Amino acid sequence: MMSQNDKIRVLFLGEMISSHAQSWMALLDYKPDEFDIMGFSVPGSPYPTNSKFKFFMGNRDLLTSSRLPNRIRQKLLAYIIKIYRPHIIHTFGAFPTAALYRDTIKKYKGSAKWVMQVRGGPDVYMNRLDAEKRAILKILFKNCDVLIADNEKNFEIAEELGIGKNKCWKYGIAPGTGGIDLAEFSTAKKPSQSVKRVIWPKAYEGYESKGMPVLEAIKLAWPKIAGTKFVFLAGNPELNDYLPLLPPQIRAHIELRTRIPRAEILELMKESRVVMAPSLLEGIPNSLYESMAAQCVPIYSPLETYREKFADEKNVIYARNLYPQEIADALVKALTDDTLADNIAENNLSLVNRIANRQTIAENLTQLYKNLSQAQ
Repeated sequence: MMSQNDKIRVLFLGEMISSHAQSWMALLDYKPDEFDIMGFSVPGSPYPTNSKFKFFMGNRDLLTSSRLPNRIRQKLLAYIIKIYRPHIIHTFGAFPTAALYRDTIKKYKGSAKWVMQVRGGPDVYMNRLDAEKRAILKILFKNCDVLIADNEKNFEIAEELGIGKNKCWKYGIAPGTGGIDLAEFSTAKKPSQSVKRVIWPKAYEGYESKGMPVLEAIKLAWPKIAGTKFVFLAGNPELNDYLPLLPPQIRAHIELRTRIPRAEILELMKESRVVMAPSLLEGIPNSLYESMAAQCVPIYSPLETYREKFADEKNVIYARNLYPQEIADALVKALTDDTLADNIAENNLSLVNRIANRQTIAENLTQLYKNLSQAQ
């Protein structure tokens, strides 16, 4: 076994408590003897309490507090880089992470390569429309060594802002979590054999996704889908205020949850018929990949970041977030047309294996890190 000094040291910066960050870091589990990992968080994001990864700790509450001055946080990062001597610095998100730590990272570009990973919706796609953030994005793209994105649109935007194509990850897009472990879905049932249940993983009212049109859609569709079970996840107070507007016979078929373990969500998906998440703003949602692997029928909005990748009624059923009738029609199709539903599920099994297989992405990522560490 290699000693720590022989391993490739990767310093991850970002929201360490995020399940996306934890899942991405776990990609290196495929080569545990070759990599050493450390994480450092951003303001307002606590460290996970049960993670297998090591983090720069000190005073946990102080380090994760938004009250800690950023100049102190920058000095702490510089100290970590000096003592840990990473080969790779990997940042999660353009904002806040890369924008916050860019000046410190630039000081150590001679000894560490910078991999910048950006997220789908607000991170680049929306922030490029803000003049100040657009200028920051140009600086970030200029200084990073490799850019990883979860959708092609972000690569296009980066090229518009001056990044060279040679900096875009040559393997194409990668889900923010690092992809799907298809073995986890081996017991999934095809739609015609599954429970007539709809999982709504983003059951909240926010700027990315409006909940009221979905509730209206369920009312419109109910005469044709009566008896269908719904599981609402990540509900927020605004949505709770709307639920009494539904007729009692519909409310009786709704289970409202806030946060549940991912493993429990996956078990629900594997036995459910539909996953719906019509949104206003997204990259490529990880729930979309999961629904494909679970052989559910996905109902999503035709957003610019992925509508050309997934065909309507071949891979998904598209319905715009602010149009209850479109969502209602999609629910009726997904829940009543067995042939359509099973065909979508079959098409998606091969597609998700091709573009989101976790083992393939892990192999590509470990090779990237090796190449970068050898190029120093």
